[in-house]
Amino acid sequence: PIPLASSVFPAEDETQRLLEASQSLSFVITPVYTQHPVIGSVAVAASGTLTLSLVPHAYGNESFFLSLVDDGGGNNESAPQLVTVVVNRTNWPPSFLLPQRVVEVDERAPGSPPVSVPGFAEGILGEAPGW
Repeated sequence: PIPLASSVFPAEDETQRLLEASQSLSFVITPVYTQHPVIGSVAVAASGTLTLSLVPHAYGNESFFLSLVDDGGGNNESAPQLVTVVVNRTNWPPSFLLPQRVVEVDERAPGSPPVSVPGFAEGILGEAPGW
């Protein structure tokens, strides 16, 4: 989670804030269309914390409009603000594990088939862990 909004109040002045103290707040997210989405899902808690999941192997920009709404009816929605998420491209190096670094094999006669050692290298990843 990422802190996105701060000083979240149901009204702009103290008197109005007291009148609206019983109202609950929630953020409304309005996506902006993109041909190459990078965000899988996005949510903003009433506390202002942004939580998002990313599309695997995707990078670039994606935007959405964010507004704050109370449940008091009438004029209950703030002006929308544009939020842009920039996902940077990352090149993850490949990785592997060697459970044993010394391999013992028996001597072979000329023309014998090659020796195979199953499990010699493990945990072979060509991408970021978890992908």
